[in-house]
Amino acid sequence: MAQHTGNETPIIFQTTVSPPNPTSIYSTPSSSEMQNGDNMDIGRTETVADNKPKLLILEQPKSRGFRFRYDCEGQSHGGLPGENSERNRKAKSYPTVQLLNYRGRARIVVSLVTESDPPLPHAHSIVGRNTENGQCTVEVGPENDMCATFPNLGILHVTRKRVVDVLTERFIQNKAMQITMQGMDPAVAIGDVEKEAARREADKVAKGMNLSVVRLCFQAYLPDERGYFRIPLDPVFSQKVYDSKAPSAATLKISRIDRPSGTVRGGDEVYLLCDKVQKNDIEVLFFEDDSFPEGKSWEALGTFGPQDVHHQYAVVFKTPPFYNLAIERPFTVNIALRRPSDKEMSDPKQFTYLPQEFDEERIGMKRKKKIDHFTDFFSRGGAMPPPPPASGGGGSGGPSGGMQGGSGGQQGGAFFSGLYSGGYQFPPNASYTANQGNQAQPDLQFQFPRGTPPQQPPS
Repeated sequence: MAQHTGNETPIIFQTTVSPPNPTSIYSTPSSSEMQNGDNMDIGRTETVADNKPKLLILEQPKSRGFRFRYDCEGQSHGGLPGENSERNRKAKSYPTVQLLNYRGRARIVVSLVTESDPPLPHAHSIVGRNTENGQCTVEVGPENDMCATFPNLGILHVTRKRVVDVLTERFIQNKAMQITMQGMDPAVAIGDVEKEAARREADKVAKGMNLSVVRLCFQAYLPDERGYFRIPLDPVFSQKVYDSKAPSAATLKISRIDRPSGTVRGGDEVYLLCDKVQKNDIEVLFFEDDSFPEGKSWEALGTFGPQDVHHQYAVVFKTPPFYNLAIERPFTVNIALRRPSDKEMSDPKQFTYLPQEFDEERIGMKRKKKIDHFTDFFSRGGAMPPPPPASGGGGSGGPSGGMQGGSGGQQGGAFFSGLYSGGYQFPPNASYTANQGNQAQPDLQFQFPRGTPPQQPPS
């Protein structure tokens, strides 16, 4: 890792970013004021021909999960991790940059800027090792392949009431650096008029500053003929870094949902538990990737209002209808939390849409019991089973009505004899049910010929 030593040649830093107005008090030199590496003639440096020296970010800072600290909390809370850093210490990484198309000594300064376009100096400060005035400075050379890694970057949170004062001081410092680089005395060039202009500019910038998000500004300085690091290169900016303790910038996460499925018609009420969210800046998104041609995807929002967000940790919503109401099988989609202000999304959970007639508990199938019928019985080659004996015991009776045995058997035989000899005819589809004891019992719901009244069985 590149280190900064205190016995180096004096250096004057240009730490601000390029604004639209070159006369601004925090402007940077124009491109014509910067020396190109192609025509540099410095004995202890060498450049790659036909290529301008520039910075490249090798490892972006981690966008979320890092907390900004107030001054009263101290600074020993660990540095800002890299984008590819893991939670375990075996795979730690940190923001890293490399100076391309240049071999020699150089210095790299890291400062904080706003998320706006163009970026402006931020009121928050970088704290940690090799830091001064809210900036971190390291030196690189060929021995570390012109790379600089920043493992100890902390972010000091400035309170809202101090933002204007901090910005005013920084704007004046930046103006003094520019004047010094031009060979002038800043004590003479900066008077009350310049200080008042800095105050007005700071007040303007502070009104639109988001204190929950910053970006890192990396800027390299090359040495001039006298060895002073006064030749600034174009700055490069990192991705946004959000304060993890700010509700508007916290990481979104779904902890649990009480039901993982619902009907395609929508309208099912779902309880969702989550990490801290803002009731006026959150939505529940249903989406299904590649559900339409040409790479388009279906998405819809759950229905709920601010009153349905319970203490920022639970959301009660109703599911939206699926785009296809005629599905014949369950269809799984994704469900996620999304913050409209910055389009940040949580990791998705799965939700299954069920067909309109889908019987999730299979109750209908349980109710449909198979019952044998006469047609099924005779189609298997069976014969007419004899009727069961009555409770009085005795023999069995047949279709001829000749029941033998006890009185119960005689009554049963007479009954069936009357049915068979009384002019009734069984239709081809008359039902007949077999019981578990292999003894057939007639189904009393007979179908009589039209116009023939049923007769009472003999007593």
